[in-house]
Amino acid sequence: MSSWKQFTSPEGATYYFNEKTGETSWDQPDELRGSSSGNEQLVWIPHPTHGYLPGTFVQERHGDNCVCRTLDGEEVQVSLKKDKLMKVLRSTIEKNVDDLVQMDDINEAMIVHNLRKRFKNDEIYTNIGTILIAINPFKRLPLYTPTVIEQYMHKGTKTMPPHTYNIADDAFRAMVEKKQNQSILISGESGAGKTECTKQCLNYCAELAGSTNGVEQNILLANPILEAFGNAKTLRNNNSSRFGKWVEIHFDGNFKICGANTINYLLEKSRVVFQILGERNFHTFYQLTMGATPEEKAKWHLGPPSSFAYLNKSGCTTADGVDDIVEYQEVKEAMHKLQFNPSEINSVFQMTAAILHLGNIEFKSPTPDDDSKSVVANREVLGIAAKLLSVPPQELETAMTSRLMEIKGCAPTRIPNSPGTASDTRNALTKTFYGRMFDWLVQRINQSMRPAKGVQTTVIGVLDIFGFEIFENNSFEQLCINFTNEKLQQHFNQYTFKLEEALYQSEGISYEHITFIDNQPVLDLIEKAVPQGIMIAMDEQLKVPKASDATFLILCNKNHGAKQNAHYAEVRTKQSHFLIKHYAGDVIYDTTGFLEKNKDTLPKDLTTVACKSTDPFINILFPPSEGGDGAKTSKATLGAQFRQQLSSLMATLNATEPHYIRCIKPNSEKVAGTFTGMMSLQQLRYAGVFEAVRIRQTGYPFRYTHSDFLKRYGFMGGKELRNPSDPKAACQKLLTMLKGDWSELQIGKTRVLYRAKVQRNLELLRNIQVDKVTITLQAEFRRMCAMGMVERMRVVKPVLAQALENPTLEGLDAALEQAKDIDFPMYLIQRCQTKRKFIIREREIIAEMNDVLGRNDHEKNFNKLNELVKEADEMEMNDPTTQKCKAVVVDITNKRAASKQCADAVAVSDQAKIEAAIAQANKVGLSPSDTNFAAAVAELERLKKEIALMQSLQDVMTRGGAHASGASEWDHSTIDTETIGAAISEAEGFGFRTEEAKTVLKQAIVLKKLREALRDEAYDRLRQVLMEASSVDLHNQEISNAHDEAAHHTAVNDVLASLAEAVNSIYQDGISYNVQQASALGVAHMPEVVSAQQLLDQIISTRSLLKNAIAAVDQKQLEEAIAAADSFGYVQEEYTPATILLAQVNEVNIDAATGLYYLDRTHLEAANSQAQEIGMNTQSLEEVAKILVLDEQGFLQIQLKKANELGDKARGVRLTIALKDLFFKQFGKMFVFEQFGHLRTRDAFSKAKLFGREALRDGMLKWSKQPLPTSLTDLFDPLHIKQATRLFKNILGYMGDRPCTYPDTLAVDLMQQGLDTPIVRDEIYCQLIKQLTDNPDSTSVRKGWTLMACCLQTFPPSDEFVNFAEMFLQQKGAKIDDFVSMLHDIQYGDKLTAPPKYEAVAAAFGSYKPVIDLNKLSEIASGISRPPPGYDAATGTVGTVVAPMTRSAPAPIGSAQASAAGHAVVNTTPTPVPQASTPQPQSQPQQTIARPPPPSTMRGANSPMGTLRGPPKQVTVLYDYDGGGNPKRLVIKKGDIITVLKEYDAGWALGRLDGAEGLFPMNYTKVLAQTIMNLPALPPRD
Repeated sequence: MSSWKQFTSPEGATYYFNEKTGETSWDQPDELRGSSSGNEQLVWIPHPTHGYLPGTFVQERHGDNCVCRTLDGEEVQVSLKKDKLMKVLRSTIEKNVDDLVQMDDINEAMIVHNLRKRFKNDEIYTNIGTILIAINPFKRLPLYTPTVIEQYMHKGTKTMPPHTYNIADDAFRAMVEKKQNQSILISGESGAGKTECTKQCLNYCAELAGSTNGVEQNILLANPILEAFGNAKTLRNNNSSRFGKWVEIHFDGNFKICGANTINYLLEKSRVVFQILGERNFHTFYQLTMGATPEEKAKWHLGPPSSFAYLNKSGCTTADGVDDIVEYQEVKEAMHKLQFNPSEINSVFQMTAAILHLGNIEFKSPTPDDDSKSVVANREVLGIAAKLLSVPPQELETAMTSRLMEIKGCAPTRIPNSPGTASDTRNALTKTFYGRMFDWLVQRINQSMRPAKGVQTTVIGVLDIFGFEIFENNSFEQLCINFTNEKLQQHFNQYTFKLEEALYQSEGISYEHITFIDNQPVLDLIEKAVPQGIMIAMDEQLKVPKASDATFLILCNKNHGAKQNAHYAEVRTKQSHFLIKHYAGDVIYDTTGFLEKNKDTLPKDLTTVACKSTDPFINILFPPSEGGDGAKTSKATLGAQFRQQLSSLMATLNATEPHYIRCIKPNSEKVAGTFTGMMSLQQLRYAGVFEAVRIRQTGYPFRYTHSDFLKRYGFMGGKELRNPSDPKAACQKLLTMLKGDWSELQIGKTRVLYRAKVQRNLELLRNIQVDKVTITLQAEFRRMCAMGMVERMRVVKPVLAQALENPTLEGLDAALEQAKDIDFPMYLIQRCQTKRKFIIREREIIAEMNDVLGRNDHEKNFNKLNELVKEADEMEMNDPTTQKCKAVVVDITNKRAASKQCADAVAVSDQAKIEAAIAQANKVGLSPSDTNFAAAVAELERLKKEIALMQSLQDVMTRGGAHASGASEWDHSTIDTETIGAAISEAEGFGFRTEEAKTVLKQAIVLKKLREALRDEAYDRLRQVLMEASSVDLHNQEISNAHDEAAHHTAVNDVLASLAEAVNSIYQDGISYNVQQASALGVAHMPEVVSAQQLLDQIISTRSLLKNAIAAVDQKQLEEAIAAADSFGYVQEEYTPATILLAQVNEVNIDAATGLYYLDRTHLEAANSQAQEIGMNTQSLEEVAKILVLDEQGFLQIQLKKANELGDKARGVRLTIALKDLFFKQFGKMFVFEQFGHLRTRDAFSKAKLFGREALRDGMLKWSKQPLPTSLTDLFDPLHIKQATRLFKNILGYMGDRPCTYPDTLAVDLMQQGLDTPIVRDEIYCQLIKQLTDNPDSTSVRKGWTLMACCLQTFPPSDEFVNFAEMFLQQKGAKIDDFVSMLHDIQYGDKLTAPPKYEAVAAAFGSYKPVIDLNKLSEIASGISRPPPGYDAATGTVGTVVAPMTRSAPAPIGSAQASAAGHAVVNTTPTPVPQASTPQPQSQPQQTIARPPPPSTMRGANSPMGTLRGPPKQVTVLYDYDGGGNPKRLVIKKGDIITVLKEYDAGWALGRLDGAEGLFPMNYTKVLAQTIMNLPALPPRD
């Protein structure tokens, strides 16, 4: 067995310890390695996409190749041998550190892996020593709010996570402490986030230092201008800086910002005239064409971007996340704030427009056969461009279509340009215009931020420069950029080297001189005079006649080719290319266009035209002296200018203490969450990061102070190293006590410094000692516990043994009680426990058996006895009780089997089987009283009787039938149904079982029905019986005679049918006519005819009642007359007017009752109006009239009282708000914001600052750009006051009164803090009101109101401030959005636990939809029940009813609860009144009419009992009814037409709807007056 053991450190890292030798290792020893993947050695696998991934070696391939497998299972072929793969510990890759030099193992793979891991966690900043790595997340993170800035500003000695704020803070504090200029060097490729890092550094410095004149804000305001004119969308970045810049922030003697200065480098002017597919021109062109006002567009002749040649060739005119219209306004606002005068702003954008129009000028040949000359093809565009430039159009055309050649001693000669050359000339002019305008913008910005003369300043400079570039095609621009990065890398290496050696010298330790790669040879290759560097040669070539890019390349190859310079190589495969070996990699440059780009001069013709402009702005860009005859025609080349700028920059940097930020672009798709390792690895190489890491690795990357070193490792030295008086000596002594190689560790004056190998050994020793101490403590504790247990077991062992020798329950219990504290599973204890359970169960079984045996009824307890016997058999019990139980079980089992045999025999009525079963029952002694036994005996007797009964029934069927007494007459007197009925009853009572007997019985039953039908003269029934006779094969003379009699009576029925139809339709004339016909036929005595005559008399009487009631307009008379008509279904003539009038009276009463119950104006006004129309007057209507004359306030007050009585909270809120609005109209001046009692006094507020108190006092409650010195309200806790001042910075930043990169995040932060901290809510609202008061900036005002909307939809103001807030919102915000409704919703609505989505609030700004809708002022929460609860239809009034509670809705009618409740009006005990329907949702309109309560439940559960009230009719449904869940009731909907079949006194009716029949409430319906129903005829007379 291996002596190596695996352990885990407290940090989660795995390590190994050899218990025999005392060796330690982080790596898994060979002895522990198996075949499983978990034990395999991890290696770094080079990966084409991810750079490096951890994984395992799989197998070697031919050559120097091998196959590896990543931890995700992907197999990768690697061009390395196994021994060349870098090993890595699994514990190492699991770590996540924010400073990579503190890792055990630093290499390219480890750095990329750790950066990837942190990036996935949104940790975009990582330190590598003093270098900050910043990875662009391509999404907004909450890392830049005032709260975060505050944390870094006041970090003290606390170590904060890596951040740009840390770099800016270190630079500021170093400047203060050392009085030395500082620099922050930010580099990276396009899209890596350089511009963002620059902004955040400037933001932090501005916030940290502040100023006495607000200049720090001007520094931030310069960003939108420089980005508009210097940034563009590229394939790599939507906001790519196309120039480099050095921004100097100047601090005065008090280290307040007093000014700033910007120097720009290498603007990409070529972008003005050309962009590759998918890219855009500079932002300003799109901002101008999209965002200009209509007046500006007309003045500058602007169209959309697609109308300009300089913008429409790349196929891209928009950029994700870029709002050109908004940013155009921001640029103009920034110019205003930086004190650009209106003329300057106009000139800048007019020049921008002129450049676009120049690009639209087209050239053509004057004749088709001559391409050497050109003219302008679109002279209108030429005129626009010339007008905007204030130059003569003809001179501008001449300067572009020809060139002036001057030769000494000869007259100038004008040479025509071809169309292509003319286009190139025009492009040269536009690039020069744009370049000079950009330089002027930078100088103008500097002018607005220049420090005062004579002030001594210190500087923090921020360099935002393009990173190293290697493209597929590299030109003059890439040479300049890479030359710059070579210079900066040299500076970086030298500084890092000096910093390291300075630390070692200050610690007084011995060290070897650190060597690093010096890239001076590359710099010499580019700029050295002898031999001529590449840039020097380029300048010289411009002086040589007929020089070209080809001659330039020949000269370079001659000076440096043929291996003369190790950093230069000729590219023989391409004639125009050469190669330079830069520190970041080899770059091949294409010399095409080098000389032209380096020349950077404008033809004299164009310069002269520009200088002749009458525009003052263009005169600044092109001074008239530059275009005169004596003007200087040559100037420094672009390369020379750039080298001079770069030399000046390096001199400046060398005079500063630098701080470095290296920006990394994680993927080329510009998407969040994707980290491409290989791409990031290349950028790290280009940035020189690995060189810096190598320098740190060469030295001592791990550094602890003496005290910190002892805190972590001192315990390994024992007690003598605790609290040492000399920490340094204690560190030295500790090392002598520890086993290991400490040659790479040195103890300096204040620190212990060592390398990674020592770090790994120290950590291993520490982990082992921690484990040893832990194991010792655990072992000692376990030993003590075990010894105590052994002693207790020794004492109890004989007791347990004795209890088992003679086991009794009492003895076993006593022994186990004595052993209860022993946790070990002792064998004797287990035996005692098992024996005890056996004895207890044996006793229980015997007791249960005796109990069952003693009950006598053993059959009933058979199952229990059987189970006990089975368990006794398993336990091998054989006592007398058990034997007795077994005998009982066997006896019962035999008898049950015999009983079942009897039952089976009876079921099949088999005589032989029955006799066998009876014999077996007698054998086993089955009691004759056994049901099945008795049934078998009885069945034998029954079979004998069945035959006799069948024969008797056949005999009876031949007697007792009817006889024909004539041709059409039959004598029914001979019919005898009793005899055959008695025979049938006897047979049915007996119960035939044979098929023959059953058939005879069926025939007898049919014959009996035939005789009964003839006797009752029920001829419809007779016809059905005759059909039954055929189905049972019954044919005899009696059946034949019955057929003849049925046919005879059909004729009589036809005569009576006509009269029945007239009666059914209640048709007066029809009834009269048919009665006469019946008399003529001699059937007047028949009941149908008599009934018809009575109905005729009733119709005449009822019509008289209806006429009298209509004339009286009296409810009672109307109801009585209509009831009389309804009693026999009369709906003709006067019936309809009477029902309409009664409905109007009921409507008035219901409206009045509903209006008075709910105090709803709509119903009150309806009742009053309709009552006047029909001349109706009651006591309720008089009360209605009194209420309607109340003024608005009085009416709202009684409505509010009613809402409270009804428990309607929502309505109460709306009415409260309405009353408050009335109150504000009368007394609003009481709530002027300035009179809020918790505002600080102006004097107290102004005392928060030493200077400028008067201005601060006067402007306390007015818009300001300056931060607050203290809170506006009387907060007392200093932490809350500090929070208030930070929140005001959020407001300033969001509203644009203070430059801010991501204003949206400030709004989210403000909403969250207001929600989390109620005490600052009023402060936030007061700050917003302050910033919305006397604010001259319309954009700032709109953003302020947007922020107000965000707050009003997140948290309410306090009760003390809410009226002041509402008064302000009414006066100032009503025209912008419904802010008052927002306040009401947040004040009275549900309280939020999380803020709403900012994006949703901002998107809906200006169109808020209130939750509390004041347009529904009188809407009832549960819906208006019409009529209201307690309404008495007889009197038209509401009784004394307690309002229903809102907490729990009553059960709907139709349920058992509602039916039981009925509709009784309760006058004493307050109880909820059941409502007719489930309460309606609050959102329904107030006119919703709830259905009335249906009648109380009829007698007899659900059976239709009652008195028939009239013949059928049709009704229309007025209200929905769901049937109450009763299947015997109809489900009806408003508008349905129901045919009434029967009506009952209880108020219910039986009706037919869509083929279904069921009950429904009649008071939910209205009778159809105009319908003459065609219902089936009455059944014929029997």
